[in-house]
Amino acid sequence: MFNSIGSENYYDKQWKNILIISVIFLVGLLLIMFLIQNKIIIKPAYTLENDIKQISVTDNINYRLEELKRDPFENIRKAVNARLAQTEVYFRDLLESKDELESSNEELIAAMNQLKAYQEEIEQNQNDLLESKLLLEKSQKRNAAIINVLPDIIFMYDSKGVFIDCQTNDEAGLVLSKDLFIGKNISEVMPPDISEKAIMSITKTIATGQLQKFEYNINIDGSERTYEARMVKSNDNEVLAISRDITSEKQEQEYILKLTYKDQLTGLYNRRYYEEQIEKLSGSEFLPLAIMMVDVNGLKLTNDAFGHHIGDELLKKVAKNLISCDSKGGFACRVGGDEFLMVFPNTDEKEAEYIVDKLYGLVSAERLENIVISISAGWQVRTDENQSIRDTLIKAENHMFRKKIVESQSMRNQTVNIIMQTLSEKNEREKRHSVEVAKWAKEIGVSMGLSVQKVKEIELAGLLHDIGKIAIKEDILNKPGKLTEEEYDEIKRHPESGYHILKSVDEYSSLAQCVLEHHERFDGKGYPKGIKGSQISLIARIIAVADAFEAMIAQRPYRKSLTEEMAIEEIKKNSNTQFDPEVVTAFLKIFDKS
Repeated sequence: MFNSIGSENYYDKQWKNILIISVIFLVGLLLIMFLIQNKIIIKPAYTLENDIKQISVTDNINYRLEELKRDPFENIRKAVNARLAQTEVYFRDLLESKDELESSNEELIAAMNQLKAYQEEIEQNQNDLLESKLLLEKSQKRNAAIINVLPDIIFMYDSKGVFIDCQTNDEAGLVLSKDLFIGKNISEVMPPDISEKAIMSITKTIATGQLQKFEYNINIDGSERTYEARMVKSNDNEVLAISRDITSEKQEQEYILKLTYKDQLTGLYNRRYYEEQIEKLSGSEFLPLAIMMVDVNGLKLTNDAFGHHIGDELLKKVAKNLISCDSKGGFACRVGGDEFLMVFPNTDEKEAEYIVDKLYGLVSAERLENIVISISAGWQVRTDENQSIRDTLIKAENHMFRKKIVESQSMRNQTVNIIMQTLSEKNEREKRHSVEVAKWAKEIGVSMGLSVQKVKEIELAGLLHDIGKIAIKEDILNKPGKLTEEEYDEIKRHPESGYHILKSVDEYSSLAQCVLEHHERFDGKGYPKGIKGSQISLIARIIAVADAFEAMIAQRPYRKSLTEEMAIEEIKKNSNTQFDPEVVTAFLKIFDKS
């Protein structure tokens, strides 16, 4: 039994050994096979993998797999290398194409950029063109508006004077319609005198580039019109001309020129005209040359007494008669306030005397209310060219002055009488007042023991003391109520007016001062000068008492008159203030005698 058990153990051990050996063999075999596979397959495969990983088109297009002999993957390597060679060719072609493409792309981009720049330039040009068009349209509208507003005619000429264009807002101002002169030379359209001026100006404008202008007259629809043409160079061969109707301006200039030569009041020529014309008459062909000097007598007296408006009317009447005497182609002019000159060429002594006599006759027949119109005229005839015109004028003036000495005083005396008559007609109360003041003034003079001649002078001063009231408005003199402050101020001016009137008349000039001072007060509070005491003339002090007394006892529309007793008391009360006490004493003696 133990043998059988031992035998079984033996066989078991053998089996195990065989199994172990088999496993070892198998492992060895596998290891050998692995080593063989590793050498023959895995390692070459791994090498191939690494070589393939080295393939890079970008890093090395020339890279190839190494072709190893006895390499199990040799064919693969060759195949890969063949593909790499093809890829290199393709890649190189691709690079060349890329370069060409990039070059083309750059050219295309450059072309696109240029095209874009062209497009922007075209757009800018279009915008500029549009803006220019808008500006042009605006300019055309503005120019059209200007043309419509301006009264001018605009012409365009070429260098030879051919009409190229014409613009105007009123074709009625054209001599011909546009279609009849555009394209024609100005000499074919306008009169020779105008076309010659125009062509000369066109030529000069183009040659110098400077503004040229000229005036011309032309008949349009039967009316003579004056135009001014102004020309400027438009380009090398064209001229722009603006033609304006200046008829009204020329007429105004002529009118103003006449005003500079005319006296506005009388319409006669003035001294400026005389001085310019007399030089033209210095030649022998105007001999004999008569120069007459005419002076209006008493103009200042008339102005002081009746007002400057009456004096102006007097001058106009004299001027009218001077014109009436102009029958020989001479002229009359006003050279001073009351002085006139008449100049007659080819007029001898006898003719000059006839003209002056005619003038005296015409003036003496004139009437201006109750005013005396008087002139004094002297003349001198220039018969020798060597005699200066100035000497002739001086002799005519001296002749006039000699006549004026006689004629002027006579006229002034008449004027004073007319003033007193007119004043009486304007206000009957003033007439009575003057007569009464003269009476009381005479009584005072007698009471003071003054000479007969002095008493006569006092009486005359009493009559004339209010002569200045002729310059006061009639409605103020005759006002029934109390005067306003302004009206009273006007009344207070009558002593000065009376002074100026009497001062201009020799016969009454000695009374002028008395009339001026008859409202002065003994205490210096009177008017117009505010003098006092003995500074006031004696006649004025006498008239002051007589004037006040008569005013108090006379009936006035705005108050009742005082009795003589009441008036005397007022005179006494104001002695040594308003009135001279010596004169008051003499005045009171009149009533003591009564």
